[in-house]
Amino acid sequence: MQSSFLMDLFTQLKESSSWKTTLPALKPILQVAPAVWTLDLQKLEETFALTELLKLQAIRKSVELTSWSCEREKLRSFLNCLPYISHLCCNEQFFQSVCEVLSADSEWNPNQIAELLRSLGFSISLIDMLPSRLCKAVGNVFKLLDKEEDISLRLLPQMISCQGCAYLFSNMKKLQILRVNEVAIAKLARLVISDQEINAVTVEELSLVLANSHLPERALCQLLSNLTSLLRVWRVHNLNLSEFKIEPHWLICLLCHQGPLSIKFHEGTLQRLAEIVYDAQDENLTQLFLEKIDGDLSPCNLSWEVLSYLIQGTKKQVTLDLAEGRFSVLKVPSLLALLDTVYFKRISPRFVRAALKEIYQNHAGHLIVKLVKSSANLINLCMRELDSTDSKALCFALHYSDGVKLNLLNSVIPNNETDSIVKLLHRVSDLRVDRKLLLNFLHASKDMEKQGYSASSLLTALNHKLDFSCNSSPGSGRSGQENRDLLTMSRMDFTAISSAIKTSTCNTELILYDCQADDSALEILFPILHKVHLHLGKSLLCQVLTLISNAPMAMSLQWASSLSKALGKELNLSGIPLNYRTCESLQLVLDDKEELTHLNLSYCQITDACLDLLLPHLHKIMILDLTGNDITDKGVLRLRKTLEENSFTKTICLCDNQITEMGLLVEEARFETQQADERRCIHKQNYNTKDLRSKSEMGKSVSTIVKTEDLIKKFEPELAVNNGKISYRFQWKTEGLFMCSATGLVFGLKGSGCVEYYVAHWDMRLLINTHYEPAGPLFDIRTPAGEICELHLPHCETHVDAIGSLSVVHIHSEDTWEFLSPNKISRTHIAVNVCRLSRYGIVHENNQNNKIINGQVLLFQEPDMSVTQQRLWVFLLPSNVPLSEIKEQQHQYVFIQTSSDCKLQINAKYTLISKKAKRVQPKEKLFEPLHAGNYHPTFEVFLDKDVTEVRIKIQLKIKESDTINFKNAWKRWIILKNNTDNHAQMRSEEHSNIQVNCKTWISALGEIMEDLKSEEFKKLKHLMTHTGKRHPICSMRLEETKDRCELVTLVLKTWGFQESVKAIHEFMKELPRNDESVTDRLKPYVTLFGLKD
Repeated sequence: MQSSFLMDLFTQLKESSSWKTTLPALKPILQVAPAVWTLDLQKLEETFALTELLKLQAIRKSVELTSWSCEREKLRSFLNCLPYISHLCCNEQFFQSVCEVLSADSEWNPNQIAELLRSLGFSISLIDMLPSRLCKAVGNVFKLLDKEEDISLRLLPQMISCQGCAYLFSNMKKLQILRVNEVAIAKLARLVISDQEINAVTVEELSLVLANSHLPERALCQLLSNLTSLLRVWRVHNLNLSEFKIEPHWLICLLCHQGPLSIKFHEGTLQRLAEIVYDAQDENLTQLFLEKIDGDLSPCNLSWEVLSYLIQGTKKQVTLDLAEGRFSVLKVPSLLALLDTVYFKRISPRFVRAALKEIYQNHAGHLIVKLVKSSANLINLCMRELDSTDSKALCFALHYSDGVKLNLLNSVIPNNETDSIVKLLHRVSDLRVDRKLLLNFLHASKDMEKQGYSASSLLTALNHKLDFSCNSSPGSGRSGQENRDLLTMSRMDFTAISSAIKTSTCNTELILYDCQADDSALEILFPILHKVHLHLGKSLLCQVLTLISNAPMAMSLQWASSLSKALGKELNLSGIPLNYRTCESLQLVLDDKEELTHLNLSYCQITDACLDLLLPHLHKIMILDLTGNDITDKGVLRLRKTLEENSFTKTICLCDNQITEMGLLVEEARFETQQADERRCIHKQNYNTKDLRSKSEMGKSVSTIVKTEDLIKKFEPELAVNNGKISYRFQWKTEGLFMCSATGLVFGLKGSGCVEYYVAHWDMRLLINTHYEPAGPLFDIRTPAGEICELHLPHCETHVDAIGSLSVVHIHSEDTWEFLSPNKISRTHIAVNVCRLSRYGIVHENNQNNKIINGQVLLFQEPDMSVTQQRLWVFLLPSNVPLSEIKEQQHQYVFIQTSSDCKLQINAKYTLISKKAKRVQPKEKLFEPLHAGNYHPTFEVFLDKDVTEVRIKIQLKIKESDTINFKNAWKRWIILKNNTDNHAQMRSEEHSNIQVNCKTWISALGEIMEDLKSEEFKKLKHLMTHTGKRHPICSMRLEETKDRCELVTLVLKTWGFQESVKAIHEFMKELPRNDESVTDRLKPYVTLFGLKD
């Protein structure tokens, strides 16, 4: 919000004539600009203004990019901002999108992209379709980087070529993190085997990411073979296979890999692998296994037999996780004997208790040192009820320790053993105890003062922090909440606290949230407040203020001064009723306060009189919350006057008070007067660019990324046929991506509107002097209403580099055309931004010999070729030729529905084989995909009249040396129809869309209108203006429509073909007109669109 406001303000000032005079006034405003700029490049109109604004900043700041446009100029302009950005946080696909869009441009500048990479923290993703053109562009960027940069790359392509991989890594020497999928691993393995130029890549961590974690056995074998080949050439330090399970016997090749390699397995895989190594009882295999996993068995839950074997079988340190419940049986004495080679990642208090008791009973003090060292210098006995023997064992352990960490949270210690433990706390560097045990230790320290014991050792072990809140125990939540268990503290408790604090040579942090005490106990605190950083709950703080107000004047001033110095810079008394006397004490405390960042007095029943006491101290308070009190207009007037010369106070919240004249506060931006539920929260903003990056990386892993294909909505277009030419029409009401089910076109639409389109003939003269030829149909697209911003055209390419080399030709007229580079590519479509609509088609470079494309085989039956024979027309076509176009061209024949997908090789020869065929012509045919507009059959198959089933094979002719082989390209079992009646019925169904079309509907609707009586015609007009299911026709437009023919035109123009049929069908029921004169005319169109009678 703040980013948008400043951008709008800057743009307005930039365009004004007083720009130079207002510039000095703008610079101070930028000092309070957001720590992170939030930008939407898609909505940002003036990217040049953004650059100018960022230049004015005193220091570079981070930018969070919520979305972006694929317009070249916007992206290029944004790259000019990079020198003024410290860090960029954005969707993982932004870097790839920038390279895709700009690398096809003649002004491509790798140096700018290298700057973008730096702003992204050298962490990028390359996913989906990665043609060689894009890989080469990114590889040139890598070439410009310092060799010491830590680059993190997610390489997760759907398709990439070996050449593309070579471009990416030919200049790469070092990678910090590389995450790859099975596609990338296969190409990289093939590349390192054949190309020695990239054999010096060093990868700190290589992670394998699979789309399917349950690969078939053959695919898994191939994957691990590829991975092994890559590891032989590349220097990989850490291999991460933790995201999927692998059967252990497949991993032997990785365990036997020569060279330093650490492998992280999935927990289940590691568990099974450890058990297999144990079963093998092979010393070499055991050593290899432990070396490859760096001795880390912490994810495993192994039996004691397996665990002890692995530990004894190596001199390498083994890491174990002995968390609570991980091991049902654990032989403590045997494990203690192996402490020299064991490190505990976690260690359960149950095991520690048993281990200490075992060591104590055997008087093995040397084992204490080993146990403590192997458990990160920690003795963890939390949540244990210790008996006398346990306590003595703990004392024995502390006696042999130095600087150990001790965790006794929620533990119970016998009272007669407390003194012994407290005496040894000088051996402890970090002590964790709950508030009840803390009081016991303090009382024990107080009792031992006569024996010459000083509590300073206890305070040192506690890091000079006495925490009596619920927060001192696990799972208690945040401190400062008043609805939790209160600890009642006595005068003796505060005496013990005071005695301990007095012995300390430095200040002590004293936390008294979730506590209660009587006045006499609290008074003991005042003499030691000069040595305390005090945190009081709201009730206790109010109670202390009341004590101050009731004390004699001299003592009151002294106590207030001590309390003021002990308290922090934030005071919270919200919800606690404060009277005038308490506010006087608060005033005394504020007298000695240098400054407060936040004073919260919301809902404290503060009156104007109480406010007057605080006015002299407002200059010390940055944020004052007075929400929900009894302050009136008079109090506000005095408050405003006090603030006139005060610049330190930034915010005063005054909502829900007794204020009637809100105009008193309008001019002061510091006043918050909105309702509490609407008022924005005010916090100190601490942004961290590293946090932004982590957030972005988390987004990557969860996919939180929605693929474009998931956002596309399919639609059935309205069809109209005129002189054998099909035209398509689609109306939309909301913006988004919409795919035509007939042609495969995808429209990126804005707002609402209508698009009309048809397949046009290519004028090959336009491409004569270019090195391009058609690679798909040519579409003529118009928008009578609305706007199309993006167009996705279907392609038929199978190879990623072939897809990457596609372009789109935009034909404005016979003399004007341009070639557009796509801004997005996928397995099925390429996309371009469009602003003016006319003719668009996909083209590729000439000389595409032997290229394999996605094809389709279409069959049309001619049952009545002769009295004795029938004929099949077989079409071999690229997959992006619309089926509807072929059906219309062959409308006199019956289309046979079957699975048509296949792969076809350009300029290769194909033959058709069928045993039941009387004749096939031609015998072989060269496949040359033509997109001129008229499509001719590839083969004719002649069959006997009575044949109803036939198997057809289409084979690719392959000539190798002197031998000729054939490979099946398509093979299907076909069911035919040879009955004349059935043929007539099928033909009727086949042409229902053509006989019943928009043109015939205009005629039928005119006849229906003419058949209506005057009253019925008036009622029909009324229904058209009051229809809830669709956009109504304006009543003024209806009044201007003089005759019924004009109304037909208006209805079609407003609602289109399909929607107008639905509307008239509903209106006729409401008139009502259900007679045959109307229903017979409506029936063909009702049937066409599947409406209920």
